Amino acid sequence: MDCIYRDTLINLQELLKLPVPKNVQYVFRKTDQRGFRDVLRDIKGRGIYSIVVDTKPDNLPHLLKAILQVQMNDYKYYYHFTTLDVETYNLEDFKYNFVNMTAYRLIDTEHCNVKKTLKDMEKFQSIGHHIINKTNVIKTEPALIYDSVYALAWGLNALQGGTTLRPVNVSCEEEVPWTDGSSLFNYINSVEFCGLTGKIQFKGRSEE
Repeated sequence: MDCIYRDTLINLQELLKLPVPKNVQYVFRKTDQRGFRDVLRDIKGRGIYSIVVDTKPDNLPHLLKAILQVQMNDYKYYYHFTTLDVETYNLEDFKYNFVNMTAYRLIDTEHCNVKKTLKDMEKFQSIGHHIINKTNVIKTEPALIYDSVYALAWGLNALQGGTTLRPVNVSCEEEVPWTDGSSLFNYINSVEFCGLTGKIQFKGRSEE
């Protein structure tokens, strides 16, 4: 198995912990978009067909292009991606060659609440950043930001229901805490709702 990574092995450290069968060998290669083709040629020459890819989402189009250029896009190859945004890129050239691609995502685009939210977001495409691509799939980062802001809004709304909010000026030099800060933290910590990335819950339920 060959592992292509961009910066560090942090995302792949679980692979290093697993007991490796005698007939399995891991090869780790650090590279970027400039070296994708050379690395893929070497992998192909060694007869390696299972490949783990840990790279920045912005590098994926360059990697996918390199895979096509060195003709490693058929049923023999198994690609495992660590990025959560693979489906937001154009995979048309890989559909008909039966390439094996495995990836994960946080957003269930078939969920009714997600569909409704994405439809509302489309109305602001002309004046905002294009966070929804042509496949109507939102990327993980803006989805997480959306859920974070929503969690903060829930916390603030709950806090406002029990007290009068008194925003104060903060200083980067003086470590003076906001009076309602701990209360807001507790309210946010107790938030529970269904966001774009699934069920949002910060506190684990105690077993009964």
